[in-house]
Amino acid sequence: MPLSLMSAPAIAQDPTPPPPTIPAPTTPPSAPATPTGKALAQAKKDNRRIEIESLRSERATYYANPDGKILRMEQYLEPVRVKNAGGDGFTPVDTTLVEADGIIKPKAAEGGLTLSAGGNTEAIKSKTGDIAAQIDAPRTLPKPTLNGSTATYPGFTLRTYTHLMPSSEDRMRKAIDGAWGSAADPGMCPERGVR
Repeated sequence: MPLSLMSAPAIAQDPTPPPPTIPAPTTPPSAPATPTGKALAQAKKDNRRIEIESLRSERATYYANPDGKILRMEQYLEPVRVKNAGGDGFTPVDTTLVEADGIIKPKAAEGGLTLSAGGNTEAIKSKTGDIAAQIDAPRTLPKPTLNGSTATYPGFTLRTYTHLMPSSEDRMRKAIDGAWGSAADPGMCPERGVR
C-alpha cells in the first residue's frame, strides 16, 4: 500500500524572546554636596580631621574624622567664641578691656558687659537678652587704669574672665560682690544688690 503523506497545518510560533537586558554598572552615588559631606571627603583624602565651620557655635566645634565616616563634636561649658560685629562669623573670646565711646568693655565677650570709664557712679552694666543688671558705686568713680582684663580704680580692682561674662543676674551679682568685697577702700563698697 502506498504511503500517503499527510500534511499538518503550520503552527504559529512566537518569535524568540530577546535576551534579558542587564543594566549597565553604575557608579555609587557621591557624597552629598553639603558642608558635612565635603568635610568628610576632605578628611578622608587628607587623613586628618577637618573642622565643619558652618556648624560652629559659641560653645561647640564639629569635626569630620580622618575615616571619612564619623563626626566629632567638642562642646565647652563657657563660650570660646562670639559672633563678630557683622553677625556673619565668629571671633575668639578676648576679655582684654578697651575704652571706647565713654565706656570700658571686653574686646570680644558674650553679653553686653560694660565698666565705668570714670566720671559716673555706674560701675558695671550688663545686658544679655532680656536680662539687664547694673551695679552702682556709692560715689563718682575715677578713671581706671587698664591692664589686660583688669580695670584698677583707686581703692579696688575689677577683672573680667570668660566665666564672669554674665548670663544671669545672679551670676553677675556674685562676680561683682567678690570684687566689691575685696575693695581696699571700705567707702567704695556699695550696698549689695542688682537693679
